[in-house]
Amino acid sequence: YVDETYISAPKVSITEVVGIVESTQGRVEVLHPWSDKWQKINEKNGIHEGDQIRTLRGAKVTLKFDDGRSRIRMEERSFVKISTQVQEEDDKNIRVIKLFFGSIWARIQKLSGTYFTLHTPTAVSSVKGTEFAVFHDPNMSVDSIYVQEGVVEVTTSNEVIDLYEGEKITVQEGYAGDVVNLEDEEWD
Repeated sequence: YVDETYISAPKVSITEVVGIVESTQGRVEVLHPWSDKWQKINEKNGIHEGDQIRTLRGAKVTLKFDDGRSRIRMEERSFVKISTQVQEEDDKNIRVIKLFFGSIWARIQKLSGTYFTLHTPTAVSSVKGTEFAVFHDPNMSVDSIYVQEGVVEVTTSNEVIDLYEGEKITVQEGYAGDVVNLEDEEWD
């Protein structure tokens, strides 16, 4: 069950293409905001504002965003919604990826005026340009956040933590554990 209030976000336009499917492995499905049916998604398909995407057992998908350089890779059994929030007061676009369950690897390029946030029910990870991964287990309400390059700001229910290259943190039910150093094999 997914709480519909959690997945709502201000829309730019439900027909706006915000990226493309760069590669797929296994069965990957999309639910467009104008449809009520999940459909198989293929390489080179457009990703639209408000799309919900899920990977089934053994599947992966890489999405390339409209800046031409930022990408996320969804691992098997993952579910996300893609949206954009526009802050008119400072003319900022915030690309929002809501991860309901599963894991994502992200490589985000620095762009002026565009920001990237990855939301889970437990924490928000905000970046301007970095490489990181987030794993969310909805049964345990736990996030594991790993930073391979750059800086990720993690916001929990009671604090804001900067994670730097080579660090990881676990957030459970909105509370962060200690920041620890990554071991090389954790990226394999």
